[in-house]
Amino acid sequence: ARDPGVEILLYAAGRRQIDRALRMGVSLGENRVVLVAADFGDVPNAARSSADLDAAVDRLSSAVTSEPTLGRFDEPSVREYYDITDRELAATLGDLPAVVHERVALLDVEK
Repeated sequence: ARDPGVEILLYAAGRRQIDRALRMGVSLGENRVVLVAADFGDVPNAARSSADLDAAVDRLSSAVTSEPTLGRFDEPSVREYYDITDRELAATLGDLPAVVHERVALLDVEK
């Protein structure tokens, strides 16, 4: 993806296809979200001063409520989304979060 925001979405979803990545959690109604403020340095037309980044974080911090993002998840939904089978879980030393982390880490290798 040419857009850094879309690239973050693809990595979070562990997918290279934007339409499949959007299925991860985009739906009508009120939803919990994750906000990412990042310095993309060398990305064309994305350069911002550190003061701009700090100001964005300050503005976002006053507009949102911080909640834990890890620990609670719907295991059947996660397994279905990432196509993780009982056989795959049995073959690994890790648990479901570890398998998902591995999928995301391997995404760049699969390009």
